[in-house]
Amino acid sequence: MRILICDDDTLIIEQLQKYIESYFESNHLKCPELVSFTSGESLLADKNEKDIVFLDIKMPKMDGIRVLEKRRRYEKNPKFVVLSCFNEYEYVREAMKLGAFDYLFKPLMEGKDIAAVIKEIQAQDNKGEQGEEQKKQQQISHALREVLDGGSEEQLFELCDLFEKYPYFLMEIRV
Repeated sequence: MRILICDDDTLIIEQLQKYIESYFESNHLKCPELVSFTSGESLLADKNEKDIVFLDIKMPKMDGIRVLEKRRRYEKNPKFVVLSCFNEYEYVREAMKLGAFDYLFKPLMEGKDIAAVIKEIQAQDNKGEQGEEQKKQQQISHALREVLDGGSEEQLFELCDLFEKYPYFLMEIRV
């Protein structure tokens, strides 16, 4: 797991790092890689995979809203948690429309709030992974059934490609 923090205030970055580390330590989990940025430009320049991004909504040059607009270039979209000192409805609304996972009001933000957001993201990701595994398994089962029912040579090659891509399903196939 890789968690990024993007805020132009280094004190907020340090506070978030402390909250995140505390959450993982208290749950006896390995702390993920924590990376911080002080601008939206530097965050977008980072080409490494991201799982969670804590993103300040108001920063000089490129604000969090602009980052959310440009984030579509990521192959795997991280979960964005927008942070702000502004408790303005329009900022929150725009961030949520652009796909933010959650919004936290910085002046009231505590460690328990960060922990709750991370738990919720982890729970949602676990559900998603189970769903993806089921889809892959169904896709392979369907392709195998077609081949066994006298499918074409092309379908056989497709099945071979699927087994090559997901070899661990060979043991779990139920036709």
